[in-house]
Formats: sequence, structure tokens, C-alpha cells
Amino acid sequence: NAFKHKSTILRVNDTHVINPRVVLEISDRGGGLTDAIKDFLNNPNSLSGQVPSGMGLGVVLIQGLATMCSSNLHVQDFVEDSKVVGTTYNLTFRLSQ
Repeated sequence: NAFKHKSTILRVNDTHVINPRVVLEISDRGGGLTDAIKDFLNNPNSLSGQVPSGMGLGVVLIQGLATMCSSNLHVQDFVEDSKVVGTTYNLTFRLSQ
């Protein structure tokens, strides 16, 4: 979606360390996601049921990779000047001991 909307910025942060976890935050300026897609991505069990029609392959891949890596995924709007300009993805990984 970010490439489709010609987003020129992709920001990646890993500064949120909450032992024994680290949060990888990725934000884009791709115009944002629909509530249905955000609900799908924020539900850790979404791949166990029927994937809604019209759901892009990228969305399913994001959820699948998060599940494979045993990470928690949280998606929210990236807001700037009170306007939704993109999406922020927070992936929480457990640190190895």
C-alpha cells in the first residue's frame, strides 16, 4: 500500500526495549489501512479462519510472518497534523536468553 500511494518515507525504530522483549516499529506514509485490515492484523488468530475477500497478499504475509516469528503485531494509524497519513506497525519479539 505504501508503494501504491508513492510513499517516500519508511521509518523503522527499534528503541523500545521492554525486557525480555524488543519492539520493532515500522511506519509508512501509504495513506493508512481500512478498519477491516487493521482488525485482521491486530487479531493473532486471524489466519485460523477464513481470510476476508479483498484482503491483499501483503496483509496476509505480514500476519503470517508475525505468527511464524512468535511475535505480537499491533497496527495503528500514523497521524500527522490530525490527519491519517499512513500506518504504524509494532512487532514485539521475545529476546533470546
